Order: sequence, then C-alpha cells, then structure tokens
Amino acid sequence: MRGEIVESCQIYWYGIEGDRRYAFVRGDADSNFPWLTARQVPQMLAFTPRLRDPYDPLESPVDVKTPDGRIISINDERLRVTIQEQYGGPVHLMQLRRGAYDAMAVSIISTSTVQQLSQSDDPRRYRANFVIELNDPVAFGEDRWIGARLQLGDRDHAVTLRLLRPAKRCKMICIDPDTQAIDPRQLEDCATQHDAFAGVYCVPETIGDVRAGDVIYLAGDAR
Repeated sequence: MRGEIVESCQIYWYGIEGDRRYAFVRGDADSNFPWLTARQVPQMLAFTPRLRDPYDPLESPVDVKTPDGRIISINDERLRVTIQEQYGGPVHLMQLRRGAYDAMAVSIISTSTVQQLSQSDDPRRYRANFVIELNDPVAFGEDRWIGARLQLGDRDHAVTLRLLRPAKRCKMICIDPDTQAIDPRQLEDCATQHDAFAGVYCVPETIGDVRAGDVIYLAGDAR
C-alpha cells in the first residue's frame, strides 16, 4: 500500500519496527513470493495504512484509509473483499512478526540516484527505508559503500548498517504513488543506466533509533 514518511523509527535485527508486518497473500500464487502488491493491483497504492499507536509499532492495531476517505481496520473483512475484487482471485490477510520483504529488511537510496533515474524526482517510487543525501552528489554513489558499515546519527549506541548488495528494481518503480498511472520509462531508464539496480540492501549490525536529518558516517568519517 502507500508508503509513509516518518520523522523517526526504531531499527531492530529484522528491520524497522512496524514495517511490512502485514501482507495480503494471493491464494492462487504458485511461487515463492505469494504477497499481493501493486505490481498486480496498482490501486493498492491508493490505500494508506497507519499504526493506531506509532509509539508501540509491535502491538499497535493498524488502520487503513481507503481511497473514498473511510478509516477501517486492516482486519476488516470489507477491506479484504475490496482488495480481492481488484485482484480477481482469492486473497487472505497475514500478519508477520518479522515483515514481508522482497529481499532484505532495510534499504537505502540516495537523492542523487533518484534524480538521475526518475521522471519526477520522487523517491517514493523506490520504497526505500532511508533516502539519503550525499556530500558528493553522484548518481549510484551509495554503491561504493557495499561491504562497508554505515552509522546513522551521533547518539550513543547509534544504529549501524552493513551494506550488502545493490537493489534490483521491478515495475513497482513505474507506478505513480499518487495517481497509480504506469510509466514504463522509469524501469527502462534504470535498466539502461544501471542494469535495473538502484539503491542498496542492508542488514542491521547494531540496533536503536534513527531520526530524519541524522548525519551518516562511513568507517568513522562523516559523509
């Protein structure tokens, strides 16, 4: 569904607390990725989920704002039926303690990469957990950190991430997050310029809080 911009979050070993803890599952999917996403139903991006208690992401109930403005529980049968009708096949809701991720629990992308690739310079298309600004604003500059550790912020016991590999992109980046219009040029540009990679997947090495505006450090050097 529609992503959310937050001012702070908690990182645990399996990613951001509260991130992607629910999924609609395709009952007719014969694959190892059964989650229903906007790849199959672009209209899902018009639904906005929110934690009822953002200070308790593990236990908080989740509400969803529908395209017509209603606020209903994620567990409301009317929501499941609506999503199922849009998909055209059997769908059920699943809650996962550790999240339904495409590949890894945490991802980053730089504003430089987004500006290089996007027709609209909108980082929401890439659904990364962290959008970062580089002192040296080079497209795909985050790739050079693969294998290294990033420290997020100056606090004691700051979060650190190990950058593991580039993030392979799919047609999700073609979907406008506001209108759900599909622009295939997004993925075509990404494939032409960078073999369809944009951003980097990471794993947490230490856990804690992260806040918007935190300075990022690489191997002890400010970036």
